[in-house]
Amino acid sequence: MFSRIPAWGVEGVTTCIFPKVVALRWPSIVFEPIGKAETSCLRVKNIRGKGKGCVAARAVPRGEPVARERALLVMPRTCLSPQQLVGAATDTMMPNQRAAFFGLHNCNSADPKDALSIISTNSVLIPGVPGHNVLYSAVFETFSRLNHSCCPNAMFRWDRATFSGEIRALRPISAGEEVTISYFQGILEPAAVTHERQKFLLECYNFKCACPVCGRPSEVCNRSDEERPIISVSITDIGKYYREMAEDWIIDEGNDRARLPDYLHAVEEALDREMIFYPTYWINLARAIVTARCAIGEVKAARKWAARAAQHMRAATGSDGGWDAIAKEPEKCEWWRAWDRPRVQGS
Repeated sequence: MFSRIPAWGVEGVTTCIFPKVVALRWPSIVFEPIGKAETSCLRVKNIRGKGKGCVAARAVPRGEPVARERALLVMPRTCLSPQQLVGAATDTMMPNQRAAFFGLHNCNSADPKDALSIISTNSVLIPGVPGHNVLYSAVFETFSRLNHSCCPNAMFRWDRATFSGEIRALRPISAGEEVTISYFQGILEPAAVTHERQKFLLECYNFKCACPVCGRPSEVCNRSDEERPIISVSITDIGKYYREMAEDWIIDEGNDRARLPDYLHAVEEALDREMIFYPTYWINLARAIVTARCAIGEVKAARKWAARAAQHMRAATGSDGGWDAIAKEPEKCEWWRAWDRPRVQGS
């Protein structure tokens, strides 16, 4: 079944292909229109060596939205008779939206009307809709023009509450800078080595990546391929065991106040060196750094890293995750001056 969201809209609506049971049970949600200010930060332009791409019209801080957009088309990732359904769905689009859809790049077919190949080339994965928690494909007029990077400065997230997509900054983006995302979408983690990334992109999108990570000299790429899995394991362990790490350091390390902070700083430098902006990695690291800095009573550093954690949480989820409150008053953190407690109790 086909639906339009928002149902009252004419311009800026999403044509949806839903299973019949979903369409019939769709909740009566009033989706507000998206303001021009939310869509105006991305500019589509020709990018040298890449074809079309998007640049930022203004500077965007880390974690903040670059733009919001409703999709042209949303459909289940797998469905029966997809060619027939997509053909019928595109026929129901407004003329300008249909033109935008068929004007997107197609890396899989020379047929300009091959809608399924356009979807394969340009779609992003979104989580299920109410009543149907399977993966969906979404194609956007502007977001689908974003180019890939293995060290992207932005990420896509789907906001169910507004039935729209967001692009959020993973690091500060300058005005006029190209905005890039990762096409891996969870299929390949940042630890993936160069040839794995290159193979995936060539097979799925028919291009060889020349981003700042992939375009480095071969000896640097080889060193990177050795380092990335180590970084990944370190970050995973930090995320799982940061409390145990902090407790062992506080209780067992005598007067070595710098051991844990120095180790975490080394991981931070490795992430920066590899240009890994994956928010989950930085949230895990920031949590541990805030814990360590609070334990030794360093207000300035604790605030800085709690603010960083809030920025990365906003990029990934749209919410600060409670980190802004810690950035405001780190003294209220449970770890505040925990370094001194065993020594006070034992004196």
